[in-house]
Amino acid sequence: MTQRCLIVIPARNEQDTISDVIIGLRTHTPTLDRLVVQDGSSDSTQQEVEELGEMQLNLPFNIGYGLALQT
Repeated sequence: MTQRCLIVIPARNEQDTISDVIIGLRTHTPTLDRLVVQDGSSDSTQQEVEELGEMQLNLPFNIGYGLALQT
């Protein structure tokens, strides 16, 4: 049985940095899966993630860092 690893990236209003984070993870950990948890962002973070084609879960409001990780 093959094991897989998922990197969970909590994000709230990270439009200026999320692209660099995702590109860096793709470069340094290309075999790992990634999931961006949008924690009620009110900026263009969601659009940045969509443009990069990453998996994302969009929460309708901010639930906080800890709960976003547990989602």
